[in-house]
Amino acid sequence: MIMVLYGIGESRLLIESLKNDGFKVVAVTRTDYGGRLAGISGADAVVAPADPARMAGIISDLGVRQVVDATHPFVSPLSVMTRDICAYEGLPYLRFGRGETDLPASPLVHRVYSWEEAAQKASSFGDTVFLTTGSNSLEIFLRHRELRGRRIVVRVIPDHRVIKKCQDLGVSPRDIVAMQGPFSVKLNKAIFQAYRAGVVVTRDGGPSGGTYNKVRAATDLKIPVVMIQREALSGEECHYDLDKLMEAVRRNTLT
Repeated sequence: MIMVLYGIGESRLLIESLKNDGFKVVAVTRTDYGGRLAGISGADAVVAPADPARMAGIISDLGVRQVVDATHPFVSPLSVMTRDICAYEGLPYLRFGRGETDLPASPLVHRVYSWEEAAQKASSFGDTVFLTTGSNSLEIFLRHRELRGRRIVVRVIPDHRVIKKCQDLGVSPRDIVAMQGPFSVKLNKAIFQAYRAGVVVTRDGGPSGGTYNKVRAATDLKIPVVMIQREALSGEECHYDLDKLMEAVRRNTLT
């Protein structure tokens, strides 16, 4: 059994490749929507647990022999937790990564390296902060002292649990943009203009993650962009090519 931490769009291709190779696959997803997509690709799906004991129990009960982390390129608590469990149990842990986006130099793009730094930088610009980072770390922006009184607009996937989280944190329904991306430059422009974005906050989700289109749309409209740069997860074996990743998975089954 191979466990896939489901996230980026390429997760579906990964699951299909694993199934075609004869592997049994369980996908750990953070949303019902992700679970449905993983199921269409041929994997059994389980909801991501919140604590290490439950994750360790799932890995043990299902007889997982290796884990492929295909979540967003940014380090998440789920990735760290699973990596640590694999290290303790002696299980192979691989990451299916995305390369960084090749973005043109622009004085409107401000690069930062943490959520706190992103919130602080965003406070330097307009009254409407448009978050294209989903609901991740939304609390940091809503509770940041320098952003009090600012309008926080958040674009998230149309999953009821994600939308409920936003509402529970006090985000007004008019400030929740529930849409499935990635989006074209034209659509990004229309959305940013409709919400009168004063600054756009994003992360580098890689060339296929829509980052370029978001940045292009914002800079064409002369809107500042706060770009959160990624950090690598220490101790991981990362592959950016599906064929290379599959070779590594096959090698691990022989050891």
